[in-house]
Amino acid sequence: MSLWFLLSTLVWGPGSVLLTVVLLLRLSVCIWCYLWDLQHCSTDLTGKTAVVTGANSGVGKSVSQELAHCGVHMILACCSHERGQQALAQIRAASQSNQLLLGEVDVSSMASIRSFAQWLLREHPEIHLLVNNAAVCGLPTTRTPEGLDVTFATNYIGPFLLTNLLQAAPISRAPFAPVPVSVPALTLLHEDQPPARL
Repeated sequence: MSLWFLLSTLVWGPGSVLLTVVLLLRLSVCIWCYLWDLQHCSTDLTGKTAVVTGANSGVGKSVSQELAHCGVHMILACCSHERGQQALAQIRAASQSNQLLLGEVDVSSMASIRSFAQWLLREHPEIHLLVNNAAVCGLPTTRTPEGLDVTFATNYIGPFLLTNLLQAAPISRAPFAPVPVSVPALTLLHEDQPPARL
């Protein structure tokens, strides 16, 4: 009888504590989500200008939509004009904002980034927020015209160059806040390859 008591205490005791902790954490997350609702965000960012790379889908599109809700003058930096136009229309309809622009930039191309940065600083000299969201994963090994690996150029060199070009511009008088974005558990499945993880 004492052996059964010892085993049940070791097995069920810690299990009950763990279950209680998990339930309390879940309850606290539900309460937090109820109290902090993005749809009713009272932050007014009118007069601020933000640039989001990779804004045609996923995290970039969601960030752009939420910033547009807050009154930000949004510049969607997308590599595909067609997909960028679709995202622009969807964000405009969801946010009821008419302060949205589409800029075309291929973050893997240094020439495209330089051209985009020149256009951006000429048209909008005060950039307040840059969200470096564009990224790729699981692409076959290919080279950019500059001789860099496409994945490395898109995920590291491109955002670094864009941030430095915008931050170092002498005409930019606004406080500048670059925001790097990463997706810790991005998984792409291919039939002929094992999953690639970032």
